[in-house]
This record gives sequence, C-alpha cells and structure tokens, in this order.
Amino acid sequence: MKLLYFLLSVLLLVGSSCSQNQDVTAIFKDCPTLADTKILSEAEKSNTCIYFQVYRYQSAIYLLCECCVCDKAPMAANCAGEPLCDLSQNCMVDFYGEADYLFSVSSE
Repeated sequence: MKLLYFLLSVLLLVGSSCSQNQDVTAIFKDCPTLADTKILSEAEKSNTCIYFQVYRYQSAIYLLCECCVCDKAPMAANCAGEPLCDLSQNCMVDFYGEADYLFSVSSE
C-alpha cells in the first residue's frame, strides 16, 4: 500500500512539473517582450538590480519592472508594453491584491 501511495505521489509530481514547463513555454511564446530574457532563480534575483516580475492578472500576462536604483512608481505593463492603467486610477492596488506572481526574468 505504501508503495502504491509513493508511486502515485511521484506520478503526480512529475505530471505537475511537466504542465508548469508547458505553461512557462506558452507564456514565452505568447509574450514577445520575454523573447530575449531568462528566468531568474531566487539567488540570482537577489543579486540583480533591474529585472522584471511576471504576473498573470485577469487572464493576461503583465510585467512589473523591479529596479533598485530607479526612483519611479511601479506600473504593470502587458506584453505589448502598454500600461495597465493611468497612475491616477489606483489600479495597482487591485493588481497587487489579485495578480498571481509567476517568475522573474532578466535580459542580462
């Protein structure tokens, strides 16, 4: 019985990791802005000053620039580079509350 439970757990783990890779591949394919970027590990992210966080919000992909030397208000932009909204609309409050963080990327 333990062996069966173990085998089912392994199959579930392998299946979920394959679907995540397919999802990431689809995101890169559907978002030309990500074409020349690489996914950052958490360690790489902590050593990188400028990078993009990739989110899914209302079924669309948005990028949010993280910059340790920039003095600007963050604004999510879609894959075409269009901002989510005007800064005066407070849309980022909803974005931060509802968007799903996927991964971070850098072009370096």
